[in-house]
Amino acid sequence: MAKLSTLLGVFVTSCLLLAGCHGTNDEFGTKFQQFLDEHNYNGGSVAAMKDGKLVYANGFGVDRFNNAIHAGTMFPVSSVSKSLTAVAIMQLAEKGVLSLEQTIFGKGGVLHMIKPYKKVQDPRIHDITIRHLLHHTAGWDLNKPPIYDPVMNSVYISRGHKVPDILKVMKDTAPLTPYDTMRYMISQKLDFTPGTKMVYSNFGYLILGRIIEEVADTGYEDYIKHNILIPCGMWHTRIGPVRSNAEIINLGTSINGPNGPIDKFEDSDVSLYDILNPEDMDSALGWQSNVYDMMRFVKCLDTNHHGKLLNPTFFQKLLLRPVAAPIQHSDTWYGAGFKVNSHSAIWTLADPHTDDLILYHKTKDTSTEKESHSVDSFVFLLNGKGLQHLKHKAHDLVSFVDVKAVSHPFYSDLSDIHNSTGYKDVIIKYKVDEHHLDAYVSALKQENLDIKWISASDRNGHTCFTLLAEPFDLPAKYAMDYIVQHGLMEKKLLHHKIALEAEGYNMTFLQNYMSASHDSRHAFLAIFRKGAYDEKTHMKFGIHHFPRPYMSLMGLYLEKGYHPLVQSYIMHDDEEKISFVFLKRTNTPKVNFKTYYGLSSPQLQRTVKQNGKADRKLSYLDVSNVYGKPKFSAVFTNENAGKWVFQLGMKEASMEALVMKKQKFGFLPKIVIGYTDKDQIDKYAIYLEKSSVL
Repeated sequence: MAKLSTLLGVFVTSCLLLAGCHGTNDEFGTKFQQFLDEHNYNGGSVAAMKDGKLVYANGFGVDRFNNAIHAGTMFPVSSVSKSLTAVAIMQLAEKGVLSLEQTIFGKGGVLHMIKPYKKVQDPRIHDITIRHLLHHTAGWDLNKPPIYDPVMNSVYISRGHKVPDILKVMKDTAPLTPYDTMRYMISQKLDFTPGTKMVYSNFGYLILGRIIEEVADTGYEDYIKHNILIPCGMWHTRIGPVRSNAEIINLGTSINGPNGPIDKFEDSDVSLYDILNPEDMDSALGWQSNVYDMMRFVKCLDTNHHGKLLNPTFFQKLLLRPVAAPIQHSDTWYGAGFKVNSHSAIWTLADPHTDDLILYHKTKDTSTEKESHSVDSFVFLLNGKGLQHLKHKAHDLVSFVDVKAVSHPFYSDLSDIHNSTGYKDVIIKYKVDEHHLDAYVSALKQENLDIKWISASDRNGHTCFTLLAEPFDLPAKYAMDYIVQHGLMEKKLLHHKIALEAEGYNMTFLQNYMSASHDSRHAFLAIFRKGAYDEKTHMKFGIHHFPRPYMSLMGLYLEKGYHPLVQSYIMHDDEEKISFVFLKRTNTPKVNFKTYYGLSSPQLQRTVKQNGKADRKLSYLDVSNVYGKPKFSAVFTNENAGKWVFQLGMKEASMEALVMKKQKFGFLPKIVIGYTDKDQIDKYAIYLEKSSVL
């Protein structure tokens, strides 16, 4: 979907942006395309950051399906999965629920319940610690026969290699799970004594994923989502197969012998992820993401940029040099989940079986005057593999990035329409899946964006949210002072409201909607804002009122000077129900208003015209799916009523055209909702007001 950027301040269209593209850094774009061509990459996406600010994000070339790559294209991020896993382990160590010196297997081990499928042949298995796993020093060598890399066992078997078939040996059935692999491997001899040597190990990080599940008492993916992805605003990142329009990595060298690779796998149409289920190698290689989220990750990690994931002590532990003797005198080593050097840089490269990538970040400002004008973080996600010294070539290449770029690349990721005015930006996002809303809201907050409107709707069995956001008007420190909660049942909503009010938050928005992720039950979304109401403001709210009692209650509160701020309407078990928020401000004139619910599309159109003629403006709009048709709830008031425009039944392209047309006359979007009609096509209703500033 095209991104729309308009410049209202001078009443001209500034540029039409494709997703993830912005109109600066042309020299770097040319250099990056040359880099792809020179090294036989079919395409790739790239992003760069300076001092925590994203200065570039773009995509080039095509994926393996010949689809154009853009900055938002999803890639498997292979060994970045280990970085996520290592951070999670350090978080649990910081909380005191595990120690890095804890052993894993046998009596007293974290995973003592994992029993070998036969007798343990090597007592050194019981000496392996969490720290050994983090630093690839646990005792397994993926270059040693007969097992090589046990995580790749299914790959080896499918390619005809003479390696033990773990499933057959254990007389088990497919698929090969992490627990099957662990039971088999702790029955085998180690290749070296733990802590004496460093050899890259997917298997070690597969074990770490199970440790997270054991000590956190939740699923690995769920832990990463709630403790890394959501806090960091990584709303794209997930485990699972890449969609058909996204880049999938190709198989590279499968087995190395003492004199180099035994063979090469050259079929570019086959991916590691076509053979192995990402869920079965989750904590080692299972994650997929894009360049936006990779930059959010390193920004969120580094305590020099107000990192949220680890305190400074445990962030430094992430970077510590392991004690294995051959590593002690090197200026580059494996930290926990990252490679680290003595110049305060950390980075992650791709697994040998996967397409090339690099995620790089400089953790301290040790730059020279010349380097101070260079980026300090970057990521390359590439379609192709085999380039030697990618880190050095990438570092040279990003020196061409203009760090003074003034555009907002993260806005491109967060919006489908981006309106830029002389004094304010407005972004509209058509659809955010319910499962990704928390992380998306975190991403908005990191860019100092405040939610001005949000609306849930059923989109062919999926619950999606349409959002409108603007930069926060208050100082940056207040940007985090709103909380969005969704999927709330009645009791939980009441509990959260009471708890948050005790902390100084006020409920300013409420919507009742059908939640696909909660078995299609009706749930609530609420927004709470710190100090939203002063002592002169009074709020009343209610949930699931039948229409007749609701109208009586509204009449009662009308006499006391209240007016409806929210009026959310649903049809539940063939009964209409309304949830509401009423507001009253003392020493201010009463608000003249009209409310409606259960309106069809034609009824809403007529109602809008009637209220426009009465000098009232639309202040609230909600939609509910009733037997496959949209039913609307609307509130009109005379508060600051000026010129406005309303359109219903719009498709994405026509809504973009409307925004372009009306921006010339100073109209800004204020309300936008998405819905589907009986034709099951996504449609939108949008309300724009003429700004008094422009």
